[in-house]
Amino acid sequence: MKKLLIIILFILFLWWLTPWYFCHGLKQPFHFSIYQLNLSSDNLVHNDIGTPFALIRFYHNKITLFGIEFITSYLLFWDIKFLVNIISFTGVFGLLCGIWYFGMDIFHKWYLKLLIILMILFPIVEIFINPPIVFPLKITLFSLPYEIFSLLGITKLLERHNKLKIFVLLTVLLWLTIWWHIALPWESLNFCQ
Repeated sequence: MKKLLIIILFILFLWWLTPWYFCHGLKQPFHFSIYQLNLSSDNLVHNDIGTPFALIRFYHNKITLFGIEFITSYLLFWDIKFLVNIISFTGVFGLLCGIWYFGMDIFHKWYLKLLIILMILFPIVEIFINPPIVFPLKITLFSLPYEIFSLLGITKLLERHNKLKIFVLLTVLLWLTIWWHIALPWESLNFCQ
């Protein structure tokens, strides 16, 4: 029963990505650009009328703005709306279960370390490099570590708790995910070009 549920979840995760295959890339806030950094720097400097020049130069320098732009772009990849559109409600639930159950095991198991490193590095690569890969392949590769970590979290949840209650909860989440995908199939267009 557990293996069947994991197979169904993996197929659901792949099906969940189908609206993303019509995109050509992620929107501008997901990528870093010097032009955007210069625009926001000019905007901040010119709107500080009456502020001493030393304060303007201290707070509105490119190093500070670079850090702010990077953090803003990076956190967009961990936004709950983005994650729900990439890996579904069930995937986000599994991701949270994975974080909960593997919190201490991350340091002991090599495959968990690899998944965490990939989940941290893929957004950074997308922000700075934006590799010229066909977008459906890129979004599939991007979401794969999240999906695998989510499936591992759900598997661990099924091993440790009452299977009937967890099965009912996962069934409700699966139906919610399917309803969301059918009712709002183009929700991912909020994030892509």
